[in-house]
Amino acid sequence: MKRPGTRLACLCLAVASCLAPAISNGQAPARWKRLFSDGEDVQDVWEQLRFGVTPVRRLGECRAPGFTGIGCFPLPDGSWEVFGQQGTELAPGKEPYERIAAWRLVRCVTRDGRKFEDLREVLQSAPAAWTDHAAIACRPDPREYLLLKLKVDRSGFACTAFFSPDGLGWREHSGNPLFYDGDAMSLFWSPALRRFVCVSKTLQPHRKHILDHGGPTPALGEDALRDRRVLMLRSSADGRRWEPDVSLRDVWNRHGRKQPCPRSC
Repeated sequence: MKRPGTRLACLCLAVASCLAPAISNGQAPARWKRLFSDGEDVQDVWEQLRFGVTPVRRLGECRAPGFTGIGCFPLPDGSWEVFGQQGTELAPGKEPYERIAAWRLVRCVTRDGRKFEDLREVLQSAPAAWTDHAAIACRPDPREYLLLKLKVDRSGFACTAFFSPDGLGWREHSGNPLFYDGDAMSLFWSPALRRFVCVSKTLQPHRKHILDHGGPTPALGEDALRDRRVLMLRSSADGRRWEPDVSLRDVWNRHGRKQPCPRSC
């Protein structure tokens, strides 16, 4: 990758035996096995790629909180504010943009990650072709929260932004969609860059040479190797203007078969 934001071929990283008995007692196993694609996927990179694994230690059981967690942020008193979503399917559909759903953003507070208090709804969506994907980050100074959701239309997966100064009152960005990309994403605030960083994962028309979890589907023409998982890295100082701001075509709308992207694909 020549510069930030250029497409990266996704490295498939797997850890064998990560739930081995040694993990349950807090000890790392004697050996870790890492599986990823070959040298073709790591050529011409920008700066350095680093590979590593972290053992998972089970802390205990807790009751389901009643929402799917999106993100959490430390508070001055030592507690954590937690954001999650609750979604409801309203109507099925043959095409992804015909499947109508609604969701709610909730906020609560926890001190131990097990007990969640002061649960309240802070944002409710209008019915649309929303997916389950969501990501949230917080810029500390000036403080502002950014929530990203994916909404499907005939052009693909539209990245839709919402903003809040305090995590309680939210507003939808008037310039939505930000861009078209991916069917999954992560988001964080980088103190080093002083920018939001969004990593989107999508399927792109680059034939893969190692079979991953994406099996044959009608959308892929029943060809499990037809398209490769690809990462797109973007950054933004304010969450509204992103670099790069180009849209990526998704596989089900390959070559604008359903509808062209409004920006370059």
